[in-house]
Amino acid sequence: MLLDPLIKETNPKPNVVHQTSNILNAIDLASKGIGITFLPAAFVRNATFNMSLFLINNPPLTRSLVLAYSHNMVADSLLHDIEHCLRVIFDSD
Repeated sequence: MLLDPLIKETNPKPNVVHQTSNILNAIDLASKGIGITFLPAAFVRNATFNMSLFLINNPPLTRSLVLAYSHNMVADSLLHDIEHCLRVIFDSD
């Protein structure tokens, strides 16, 4: 799994209320502040989203991922912890 290093490093305890395998539903939920989603970077490259995007670009990955979340979630401490760990683990800017 692409995110195994993050999970191993941070041992997150998310409160999972809903999951979806539909990328459009995931984007809609994240844009409304109902959680976060990981998206293929190619999917967001030419799209306009009303969300904050954090590029996860690690050379060993076969594709880049983007962490997407509502602008309203920027004060969430768990989100800051996740973003910090992603920067440390994947050496992203």
